[in-house]
Amino acid sequence: MTSPTDTIRDIKAARKGEQRAYRRLFEAYSAGVYATVMRITGDEGKAEELTQDVFIKAFRCLDTFDKSMASFSTWISRIAYNESVSHLRSRRPPPTASLDDGADDVAVPESLINQAFSDPSETRAEQLTRAIETLPPEEQHLLTLFYYEDCSMQEISYITDRSIAALSSHLARIRKKLYNQLTTCSQ
Repeated sequence: MTSPTDTIRDIKAARKGEQRAYRRLFEAYSAGVYATVMRITGDEGKAEELTQDVFIKAFRCLDTFDKSMASFSTWISRIAYNESVSHLRSRRPPPTASLDDGADDVAVPESLINQAFSDPSETRAEQLTRAIETLPPEEQHLLTLFYYEDCSMQEISYITDRSIAALSSHLARIRKKLYNQLTTCSQ
């Protein structure tokens, strides 16, 4: 992994047009961008194409990068997220109803949700994996950023361009959806 100092050096050099600096930035961050795009699109060919598009866009907008706002990794993850979501939205017809309409109106105490997710059994892990796979790609990505990549709410807010309050609410709804699926599977 490239150090933050090396990244800033490469950004400065790339802003001056140094081709090797562009290459170093691409080599250092392309695997992470590809993983993000792949998680959201689920299509290897499209993920490769969108990864290229992300870097083209990032390099064209490199002057807008501000290290006081976010790390380069977070900044380019935001571009990858937006490109991936734009791609998905362009392929799908608009939904006829909200994903959350009425499905989760019943109040579920957070303690029950935590208990369901803390079950260490292999069966529960398999159920949880299957339930996560049924979520829309954007929701799977939010879970990945928060639980697996340990991104802070501030970083996720920056990447997704949503407020922290909106993200907290969305993550709570996702957990509730998963809980409902898990309890349905157990019955």
